[in-house]
Amino acid sequence: MPGFDKSFPNPENLGMKMFPALNFKYTFAFPFLKACNAMMLKHNWELRTNFTSVDNVQQLDEDRIQFFRRLESVTSMEDSWERVIYDRSTKEIETRICGPNGDGSVYTIERTVLAPKSEETTDVNTYIYDVQGNGQWKVEVFRKQCM
Repeated sequence: MPGFDKSFPNPENLGMKMFPALNFKYTFAFPFLKACNAMMLKHNWELRTNFTSVDNVQQLDEDRIQFFRRLESVTSMEDSWERVIYDRSTKEIETRICGPNGDGSVYTIERTVLAPKSEETTDVNTYIYDVQGNGQWKVEVFRKQCM
């Protein structure tokens, strides 16, 4: 019997072969700098049942800074991580919410890219690879973030 293909739950390992289950697009009526600040501070006013910590901040090159946020909740048995990369050269922010595979590797649950559309607006594209059984819930969470 052939073994399980461990690259399957890792869409970033498959390149163009893996398409997201959901793709949300929205244009915020805020300048890019304000969207950057919101991305940095989005967990500051979280519920008491959640805990978020920033870990492992590093400068990848002259233009990119990366940090990880660890997301814990009493409603989930597993922790998840958010990898955030600020890219000064392309003026983009990329976040990936990641979870653990059984073999110790990491897979991407969702990926979001923020980029300036104009001086007063910011585009956001969210790619959801794993709805975790809650496709409608993901739609509501994205809608709430845009309001």
